[in-house]
Amino acid sequence: ALGRMDEGIVSGERAQEISRFLRTDQYLYFKSLAGLGFAYYHKGDKEKVLEAGTGLLDYGQRHSNPRAMVLGYWMMELGHMIDGDFPSALEWVQKGMQLSVDPFYSLMGKMYIGVGYVLCGQFERAEGPLGEFVTYSRQMGCEKMGAGALEFLGVISIAKGQMSQGLKLLEQGHQMYLDYESPPFYAQGEYVLGGVYLQIVERAAPMSFSRVAKNIGFLVKNVPFASKKAEEHFNKAIEVAEEIGAKAILGQAYLGLGLLHKATNRKKQALDYISQAIQVFEECGADRPLKKAKETLASLG
Repeated sequence: ALGRMDEGIVSGERAQEISRFLRTDQYLYFKSLAGLGFAYYHKGDKEKVLEAGTGLLDYGQRHSNPRAMVLGYWMMELGHMIDGDFPSALEWVQKGMQLSVDPFYSLMGKMYIGVGYVLCGQFERAEGPLGEFVTYSRQMGCEKMGAGALEFLGVISIAKGQMSQGLKLLEQGHQMYLDYESPPFYAQGEYVLGGVYLQIVERAAPMSFSRVAKNIGFLVKNVPFASKKAEEHFNKAIEVAEEIGAKAILGQAYLGLGLLHKATNRKKQALDYISQAIQVFEECGADRPLKKAKETLASLG
């Protein structure tokens, strides 16, 4: 959460070495392996995340440890998220939800499955589990955990046409990550906010008259400045992601900035940023985002 992934990887590897001499301490082994998986997720290393997931699932099966297996399913979800394969990511987290027996793991699973539904465009199915997780985090005094769920609830509200409410939720969750000093998730929030304003610039979905009327205040306030706001958010995401080595977000932010420049007819800048996105996606092994970036680059001539 602090964005010190390299230090986390060193500590995780040391814990793995120690666990070889403490074979009865299952917790030390599987929790450190999951920690390595999370660190590699933020670094954008798809293969390492999937490797951690496979190791956790194998360990959990051999030792009849459902906690290790649930963490393994989460790692498999995260690995497929790096690859942009959201349907597969959702399938993996659904398997984890079926297996979870701990209240905490079950509630965390609601966060992961909610995110999976959002990424697959199943907004109605996402709202319930994400809302439950936000309520739980408030009741237990760990609001920081619910920040990501708030952001995705904001995405859902925007998709439903409730733009002002959605942006408010997004900014609320985003501010919590800033307050709690969570650079990887702060960079993610900047990327998501950039994406919201990019959609305004692109006019991605034609709005019905009723939706325009319902959001007239939001549109009047934000449309004239949408391009500038999108650029600011994408640039901030890039700045933070580069500083901490969070390639999972870095490639997406580069691509978002490239798409913004394409939409505003700034071809040279679009080519530059999309080329940088391609380089990052190649390093991460993110095949689907890489394909999209290459197709976008080709469309620019």
